[in-house]
Amino acid sequence: MRNLLIGMAMLTISTPSWAGIPLTPASIRMDIRRSGAKAVVERLFSSGRYDLVMSRMRSGSAAWVLLAKPLSIGTDAASSEELQQALTYALPKSPEAVLSILDASGSSVPRSPANVCSASFFEGDRTDIPAYRAEAARAVRAVRVPTLQIAKAACLKILTKK
Repeated sequence: MRNLLIGMAMLTISTPSWAGIPLTPASIRMDIRRSGAKAVVERLFSSGRYDLVMSRMRSGSAAWVLLAKPLSIGTDAASSEELQQALTYALPKSPEAVLSILDASGSSVPRSPANVCSASFFEGDRTDIPAYRAEAARAVRAVRVPTLQIAKAACLKILTKK
């Protein structure tokens, strides 16, 4: 019994609740390595900080966008949808970062080109979608990194589809 209590106390100490802890890409990555993506996503949600992470991702900051890959492993329906939407908004602002985390295999729904590049979760007025697609396509076309050319082509195919 004593060992069980000690173990539970250690788990509580080593697992941040995110209250009062600086929320940075590095702290989130460290917690994912320590606790797993699912536990981290659940804690971020329960502490009300998942929206903050998504907001920072939406801003296009590459460090935040790159968190999408490890976080996506722990997402469920609602958190996947928010992640996908954040990546859609980040695409024209940080195309290299977004293209680098796309999952062309389709095994990660929130990171699939079909979802991220389609503007399917665009929250603006429907008349804004063509403008968004044009802006995103311009940004994606400008990507010259050789290792991103397959993701670039897949995304452009979706963005320019009528």
